[in-house]
Amino acid sequence: MVVLSDNLDDVYIWREQIDTFLKKKLKLTLHPKKDKYGSVYSGIDFLGYVIKPRYTLSRKRVVGNLKNKLKLFNQGLLLISQNQKQITLPLHTPPSKEEISKMLAMINSYYGHFRHVNCFNLRKDIYENHFGCLKEYLEPVEQYSYFKLIK
Repeated sequence: MVVLSDNLDDVYIWREQIDTFLKKKLKLTLHPKKDKYGSVYSGIDFLGYVIKPRYTLSRKRVVGNLKNKLKLFNQGLLLISQNQKQITLPLHTPPSKEEISKMLAMINSYYGHFRHVNCFNLRKDIYENHFGCLKEYLEPVEQYSYFKLIK
């Protein structure tokens, strides 16, 4: 939840009102150490984005995670999540259609996230410098907005 105001005192009052409502009506409590107070000019870190007054950036960790997954793929490994654990598995050489399809879905998910920020140069750079052998299987569509399989 993000609450914004020109007056910090208002934010403290609203926080107490929200806390009271949650306790009485929903039997929930706000975590006492999870509040962050600051200026919007330093950016609001929210849902994988850093939101500033005039623009929005993708969080560095999100970009780094994508680059790491592409690096693993190009080293012949596939990173998968299983039972909330990250596991790397060796890929077939060349990668199977199923492995390429999984990578396509994962990449398009990240690029869907990137659509909400002005980052054409980032999207292009990731394709040109980090896709590696995936360039043989995937092609960019609509100025690196998403990718499709090369037929």
